[in-house]
Amino acid sequence: MSKKDPKTKANPSRAVSSVSTEKHNSPISAKLAQLDELTNWFYSDEFSLDQALTKYQAATTLATEIQNDLNELRNQVEVLRKDFTKK
Repeated sequence: MSKKDPKTKANPSRAVSSVSTEKHNSPISAKLAQLDELTNWFYSDEFSLDQALTKYQAATTLATEIQNDLNELRNQVEVLRKDFTKK
């Protein structure tokens, strides 16, 4: 049985996003790569119901961390923008 590749078969744009993620070594990019790996596991031949809940919880935790990191970056950009417009 051949391995499925959800990045290219199910959603071709995902392959592009994972490539661009690998070019950057920021903590957010690393978390996105981990989340992508976890998500791909659900579509792989290695999927197991016994491990599904644990993997889902890990993916949910990562997604929350990524959202928090992005919100923090957005706040930093807003502060910088306000500082820049003052001058």
